[in-house]
Amino acid sequence: MIELKILEDRIISKQLNWDLSDRSRSEPDTQFIQGYKRANGNIYLYLSNPKRTANQSLLNTIKVVRPRKEILIALNGTEKLFDDTVSIEQYIQKDTTMKYGMPLFSESEIQELKAQKKVEEMTEADFKTYANKFLKSKAQLDSLSKLSISSNGLLYYGYAMIRITFGQVGYNPLITNDEFDKLILRFKNNPETKAIVSKMFEDN
Repeated sequence: MIELKILEDRIISKQLNWDLSDRSRSEPDTQFIQGYKRANGNIYLYLSNPKRTANQSLLNTIKVVRPRKEILIALNGTEKLFDDTVSIEQYIQKDTTMKYGMPLFSESEIQELKAQKKVEEMTEADFKTYANKFLKSKAQLDSLSKLSISSNGLLYYGYAMIRITFGQVGYNPLITNDEFDKLILRFKNNPETKAIVSKMFEDN
């Protein structure tokens, strides 16, 4: 779980546990906003970081999915470091591909998700709906793996989609790994859902 604060001049990110508590030994990371541009249906943030080479910028690509509720940080953006705004704008002009990425929700939206039903109450019918959505996300993840996206980015995206899909079918997605494992075991032992559980976790 990542907490992201976008301020006027900086972005502060911090890792949290799934119950939104602070993760031990996790320090906030700060990047400074040098500028931004709206183009191609995206918002591009020009970021500097004292830990990187001086005078170079990293480009973060953000897409607003639902205003004031949900954004995504594009995974299929660029990890290139830029030396000046001219090279950044040349890149943006050519950047017309559809963006996929890590969804981030507003605090109010997260509170609404937390208020949804507990996964331990999930019915067989709802699990089948969840599993089908999960399989679609898995297929998308397989497609993204063929692009030049970091393996860490794909890993975090996979973990995020496991939980976000719970929210889409009406359940609280902020669950621990132990709660997820118990849920999967319950439906793995159910003859009506055993096959779809196997399909969820089979290698391609």
